[in-house]
Amino acid sequence: MEEINQEAISISVPQPTQPLTGEKIWHKIFRLFNIGLDAVQTRRSRFQPLQFSSKLNFRNLKFNKKNILQYLILALILILVLVGGIKLINQIVPSSSTNVGGDLKIAGPVNSKKLNKEFKFSLRDEKGEEISKFSYIVESVELRKEILVKGQKATAIRGRIFLILNLKFVNTLKQGINVNARDYIRLSVNNSNELLAPDIHNDPVEVQAISTKYTRAGFAINETDKNLKLQIGEIDGKKETISLDFK
Repeated sequence: MEEINQEAISISVPQPTQPLTGEKIWHKIFRLFNIGLDAVQTRRSRFQPLQFSSKLNFRNLKFNKKNILQYLILALILILVLVGGIKLINQIVPSSSTNVGGDLKIAGPVNSKKLNKEFKFSLRDEKGEEISKFSYIVESVELRKEILVKGQKATAIRGRIFLILNLKFVNTLKQGINVNARDYIRLSVNNSNELLAPDIHNDPVEVQAISTKYTRAGFAINETDKNLKLQIGEIDGKKETISLDFK
């Protein structure tokens, strides 16, 4: 999906975090284990000392009333370290794997409607004289809860939804042109006389010589808005009204 610039929506982009490697994870686990061993040894003034070596020989461990509390403390520490390590791994692995490839997935449209309406608009020079025309095609409209804005996913807040127009521009000239898609679109809702301009757009859209360019424009509206009507046309020209009857 092509990215959409959106002036009316602000997005907080989280800073990427460096994933922990397996070596760092085990380093943290052994560090916690060593802390636990130190805690047990500090209690030597109260209990019989428990000797630790680089290799624990569990066969030589003998339980009695004097040292059983020390063994229980050691077992508790081992359990806490194990549980903590598992939780740490579960938190790290999913967060690092979802960023692989930098792919962003957004939900599909809630509703859509094909229009395939083609318009011919003038290209004018600095004096305002027409030098050529280009095709402005409204292929379809969609209602979406999620869109892409500047490479990030934007989600409509509760009670709001995005009305997105899928557009296509055709330039037959032997030179490139820049088109402001929002200059040719207005929207009215709830039979109001107020006309809304798109606040979601990629303007200016650069269309290379003898080529076709796909882009999008859209509005953030209320989910309860009814009687949606588009007006398509040049600012100083005749407009065509299109009623959007989503079923």
